Amino acid sequence: MGYCMWQRDCQDFYIPKEKLADATLALNEWCQREQTFEDHLFDAGFETEKDNDGNVTGLYFTGEKLTDQYEMFQVLLPFVKEGAFLEFIGEEFDQWRWVFRNGKLIEITPTIVWDMEESL
Repeated sequence: MGYCMWQRDCQDFYIPKEKLADATLALNEWCQREQTFEDHLFDAGFETEKDNDGNVTGLYFTGEKLTDQYEMFQVLLPFVKEGAFLEFIGEEFDQWRWVFRNGKLIEITPTIVWDMEESL
């Protein structure tokens, strides 16, 4: 089954072309099968965006369900630009970000505050 989710944002996601081969090897080892970087991400429900130099400059979730994407991003952690994040909304309107910070993949959730004075 899985949990339905949608991507809201992707900020500063960047893997330099020079690190893509190592990132692909890490994914191959994690999945225990050889594929291209793009195929691994596609299997997880993501499409990659690259610049003209071949650097990965964005990811876009086109899948439907949350499966093992968090674990996959833990594998990619050493290759992703510090401070990048992916933001999602779940089927029950939960919101979260996966942030690449201080050598860790951190899941954070927002605090939503309704300012009633503002609406009067």
